[in-house]
Amino acid sequence: MILALVLCLSMTAAACAEGFPAGEWAFAEKPDVPVLRVNEDGTALYGGLDCTWEDDGRFLLLTNAEGQTLSLRYLVTEKRPFLYVTFGYTRKEGTEGEGIIGVWDQDGSEKSFFEFTANHRFLEDGVFDGTYEVDYENGSFTLIYPMYFDDTVCYFRQDGNRMILEYPWPLAETAAP
Repeated sequence: MILALVLCLSMTAAACAEGFPAGEWAFAEKPDVPVLRVNEDGTALYGGLDCTWEDDGRFLLLTNAEGQTLSLRYLVTEKRPFLYVTFGYTRKEGTEGEGIIGVWDQDGSEKSFFEFTANHRFLEDGVFDGTYEVDYENGSFTLIYPMYFDDTVCYFRQDGNRMILEYPWPLAETAAP
């Protein structure tokens, strides 16, 4: 009985270690600007708002004082955690294609875009290129960069010529909670 309790507590601790780590986090390219604080006591701070959090292993579920919940997709690797940031894209006129094929301009940006070709090549922002694989069933695609970055899994929802894209951004810890 005691052994079972010890094993159960060990498994619970291991499960917690696999979730999103407590701490104060900033995007790696702006490490002095905190975006998220996750405290071990179940409280959090996101976008300047106090909330509580739960972790389901893929999403941080943040709930504010009014009971509204925001789901933040994340990924934790051996190197660091990543927070998925949501962007809107519109397929450029004249680049129609099936699925994600075409040129997609990021809303509100003159420089950010993706181009996906029928032969599974992509170009990101006119600089980064590689190949891609789409998993329409799970609403994701993997960008396979020959250099620059590790392979990157993005999630998307598409409605005709509109796409909502969730792209992983690396985080850096700023301070202990």
